[in-house]
Amino acid sequence: MSEAQVASQEQQERMQAAVAEAQQKAIQEAQQNLQIELQMRNNSLNFAVNANTPGTDPATIAKTASVFLEFLKKGTA
Repeated sequence: MSEAQVASQEQQERMQAAVAEAQQKAIQEAQQNLQIELQMRNNSLNFAVNANTPGTDPATIAKTASVFLEFLKKGTA
């Protein structure tokens, strides 16, 4: 194999590694975003259920809302 072929092969391997790394990073970011979305929906649902359940202690509703708002702050920071 000539030097040019070796250099070309090495460059191709570096490019493939860079693409694989970028793909992995994109997958991880997408998974994190989905996890955040799921948690937000869950917190929102918990708040809605607590707020609309007759006899729910107002402190429970306030606590659920507080947890939801804290999560929103962290999720969007």
